[in-house]
Amino acid sequence: MLKLRFAILLSLCLLTCGPGFKDSTDAGGNPGEGRTTSIGLDLVEGTNPGNQGTGLTNNIQITCTPSLSAGGTLKATTEETCTGGAGSSLVTCNYTIDPSVLSKDAALNGKTFNLTYQEKKLLPFSVDVVGRDFDLIQSWAAVIITYSDMTTQTFLSAETTQSMTKTIQTAARNFKLNQPISKVSNVTFTAFLGCTSLKHTNLSSTCANLPPKCDLVDRRLADSNRRLNLVGTFSWEISNLKLEITQ
Repeated sequence: MLKLRFAILLSLCLLTCGPGFKDSTDAGGNPGEGRTTSIGLDLVEGTNPGNQGTGLTNNIQITCTPSLSAGGTLKATTEETCTGGAGSSLVTCNYTIDPSVLSKDAALNGKTFNLTYQEKKLLPFSVDVVGRDFDLIQSWAAVIITYSDMTTQTFLSAETTQSMTKTIQTAARNFKLNQPISKVSNVTFTAFLGCTSLKHTNLSSTCANLPPKCDLVDRRLADSNRRLNLVGTFSWEISNLKLEITQ
């Protein structure tokens, strides 16, 4: 079961995650040798390429505002019903960094950069397998940094334990960027939800009268174990975007 769960998760989101850690900040918030300062990460030029996916009644709702201030909130939600069917929904918001952030002394002279934010999430993930049949509900969300050399860094939020009854989780995130903030070309927020119901059934296609002989055809049908039942349980919020910069 664990192998199936992680194989499906990795196949849907190939990623490279940076290490998470938290630095101290000097009392005045001022840059200095070996010290850390914190500045708000204002994002501009927000675009929404639209929803990509098929089969779901309600797509994930995510609003890509023209700008996202350091104190603002980005939220993705859905009230999807997955019972007896299959489908997926993938939506993204793309932003660039406000030039005023990049012109600050801390950003110009920093040695290491950490992306910090508050995350509030409810990301369903459940797998039920019976023989060759399985039902799967999976969702994940990610903050993706794209650098000017087209390399990326993905900070993924996803469940690794299956459960149909999760509660909302809130946590502070802190990730080290691989390159200086001046090398970042895009900041992307992505949310995904998928429902899959798969059943293998051997059906008789032709039968001869004498002697009785039947050819069996392996077909895949939806609603395999009748366990898919997800309604209004996907939610992801990002707020308080900041950079912690060590001089």
